[in-house]
Amino acid sequence: MNSYKKFNTFGRLRSVMLGSYFYPEFFSSIKDAAVREPLMRMASEINEDLEAFDRVLKNFGCKVIRAEQPLGQFDVDNVYLPPLQVRNTHCVIGDTMYQFNGDYLNSVNQVLKNYCSNIVNLQKPNEEFYTASMSAAIKDNFNPNTNTWHSRSKYQVLEGADWPHYQDYVQGTRSTIPDIVAEMESFKEVLEYTQNNIGPMQGPNVINLEDRIVLGTNEYCNYAEWLAAKINDRRPISQFTIDAGHIDGCFAVLGNNVILGIDPLIDYQQYFPGYTVIKVPPESYQDQINEFNVMKQKVSGAWWLAGEEHNHNLITYVESYLKPWLGYVAESIFDVNVLALDENTICVSNITPKIKTALKEHNIECIVVPWRHRFFVDGGLHCITLDLYRE
Repeated sequence: MNSYKKFNTFGRLRSVMLGSYFYPEFFSSIKDAAVREPLMRMASEINEDLEAFDRVLKNFGCKVIRAEQPLGQFDVDNVYLPPLQVRNTHCVIGDTMYQFNGDYLNSVNQVLKNYCSNIVNLQKPNEEFYTASMSAAIKDNFNPNTNTWHSRSKYQVLEGADWPHYQDYVQGTRSTIPDIVAEMESFKEVLEYTQNNIGPMQGPNVINLEDRIVLGTNEYCNYAEWLAAKINDRRPISQFTIDAGHIDGCFAVLGNNVILGIDPLIDYQQYFPGYTVIKVPPESYQDQINEFNVMKQKVSGAWWLAGEEHNHNLITYVESYLKPWLGYVAESIFDVNVLALDENTICVSNITPKIKTALKEHNIECIVVPWRHRFFVDGGLHCITLDLYRE
């Protein structure tokens, strides 16, 4: 009998869901070959990579269930997401599957129910709690003229004696002292939330540990208290503030008390005491790839399809019609978006010799799984899988 179980992020993976993408023929109706051919090629390669990942998982002894592939042909008037990033909507906590967000058109939920029906739908309560929390916070933390949310917690840590009061800062007041203005401007990215980084709780932001549950969320939603009242689990729940859409684009909690993460992000030792942090250096970020930077300037960092940096027709088409598929890939570090198969084995889409050596020193080996178009779909190996049962 199938069941759900997850009390950690690195126990031996026994059952997993893997996402699906469009068939190449899905794009065959697009008349412009400069648009059609790259999208068909990308779809073909994504399916090849998914099949390769499927084999890796099965060879390791995992049971793999797949989201159903969309059929039909692309229609600019009906652009919908494929069920690829299956972790976005659901999460196993303890021995129960919880649905936090709306499903895909090709239902992930139904495939999961066929595996095990023990699913609790928290989509509506999640949306209601988020809306109520943000409505209460909007007066003191949101500037409607700039459409910007500000971080009170970060401001209180960084503010100097000559900085304006926080509420004045939110409404646009700045210092009259040039050096202070420059200082405040240098912290602008830290003090402001980007709009795509504020939203209801999603599955990737729930970290299961044996003795507790840790959440990453914005500071205005007390999701620790909310979740404790919604789930059947006695582990204590804590949360930290993160200005990122998904935790798994920032760090991964692995076996042997290891965290693979970018720096700076959070005070790892405060929330994960006793863990060794292996840091992905800035030279590994995609900003070091020349071709990515060429595309980044043209699409505001939202996506990159390798080899198409100068394909004006494709860029215009994607920017005009495919926005629902896009994230903000400039902020995602896929080197940390890994899937643990057990405490000593992880799947990675990219690994540098230095990080591979550091992981090996902690008895963690890497299986490189091809995932060529992570910069278009804005999702790594962790995003496109959903743990169902871990020992």
